[in-house]
Amino acid sequence: AWINPEPQGVWQYRQSISVIHNAGGSNCGGGDSSAWTVADAFTTPCNASDVPYFEDFSAVTVPALPACMSRQTISGNLWTTANAPIAGMTAPAARISYTGGGSPVMDSWLYTAGLNLIGGISYQLTYKYGNNSSSYTESRSVSYGTGAAEANMTNLLVDHATINDNTLHIDTLNFTPATSGVYYIGYKCYSIANQYYLYVDDIKVILTPSCYSPVATSYIAPDCTNSQYYVHV
Repeated sequence: AWINPEPQGVWQYRQSISVIHNAGGSNCGGGDSSAWTVADAFTTPCNASDVPYFEDFSAVTVPALPACMSRQTISGNLWTTANAPIAGMTAPAARISYTGGGSPVMDSWLYTAGLNLIGGISYQLTYKYGNNSSSYTESRSVSYGTGAAEANMTNLLVDHATINDNTLHIDTLNFTPATSGVYYIGYKCYSIANQYYLYVDDIKVILTPSCYSPVATSYIAPDCTNSQYYVHV
């Protein structure tokens, strides 16, 4: 048998395996034998990933998604990967494209691999996002839940209803699951028809740090080792 790691369909798979057999039986004695043929194919589910988790889409062949990521489209177009994203992202990145005028509002999801999370522990999700035009508006939310399906996305993390500045943004979101288990993070595009492109890149999930990197020219920076704080101007 051979193993093909490419994801299949709109759901999550770890491997595609084709079972190959010889229709006429093997001949090990050097005589004639029939050709090997594909008898059947099946898939095996992914194992959940431990934290830290990072996905930058760099290993994919466009337009495929990474193995163990998945997607669900209730209306509109599928999430794929694409080259030439907006400035600040490294190609390829995840992308969803516009639907034609008169189409229903998009309802299309991109899901991470399953993540092993511990109840009561705080985790931090970061990712880059943006659209490619100031003339069109994209809408996207992020949720998490216990399955890679819209019905399981019961915990809303953030909702960006107006993305229209053709600029890279970075979200940093902390969340704490109530119970231990396998969780999925879902990116939902709900843009109206006839917009343009929406991108997501560099998805990372880690334990929430007790200290943060400074993000401005004037800030208070904690020294976690010595329990001291320094003011920088």
